[in-house]
Amino acid sequence: VGNVDTFLTEKEIPPLTPLENIWVYIPFEPLQGTLRFRARINPDNTFAELPLHSNALLSAQFILNMFYAGVDAVSVSSLDGNLLCEIPAGIFTDEAVFYINSSPFPEPYNQPDIHKLSLANNAFSRAYQIGTFNKNALADTLGTLPNDKQMRLTINYNPEDPDIINWESEGSFAFYRWEDEYRKWLHRGGFTSTVNNHVYQDVNRLGTYTILRN
Repeated sequence: VGNVDTFLTEKEIPPLTPLENIWVYIPFEPLQGTLRFRARINPDNTFAELPLHSNALLSAQFILNMFYAGVDAVSVSSLDGNLLCEIPAGIFTDEAVFYINSSPFPEPYNQPDIHKLSLANNAFSRAYQIGTFNKNALADTLGTLPNDKQMRLTINYNPEDPDIINWESEGSFAFYRWEDEYRKWLHRGGFTSTVNNHVYQDVNRLGTYTILRN
């Protein structure tokens, strides 16, 4: 019982000369979960030198949330379940790989009036980066979706937080987009559903979003 690893692919690298570097590209389909890379050096132990740690097994893993979108409409959640991203149909002429990454909250510079909120999984406001690898198909370098399209973002907040219960009727919850150059959270608006305990908003740009209270 538990997680079962699925083997995706492998690639054998020819012997390298001293100080030689090589880039290895391993193709795989978009996936949602943990991707583990394992590199085994000298796998058949034909080079039995002194124990200098060069005969080794190296491992690294990455949490990914990648999916196809652009032609058909899709609804994809962040891996923690707090964010729902609804991408409409007809953004691109061909399917593209999109991603949603969750990251720690970047602290803004000199914005004392905005405050983090407790989300549905009891974590306080996190940053959700929404992007695509097909950046050439976007309307501009700012991440604007082409064809006047908008995607709907919905973030669930914690209905058991007593402060949120007091604040949710104020209309002070909203989506904010992170501007890295100025280290500011920019107000994008938002509608609060006190019945469904979430905030939603339509936006026309990819980027890093969260919900905050002003």
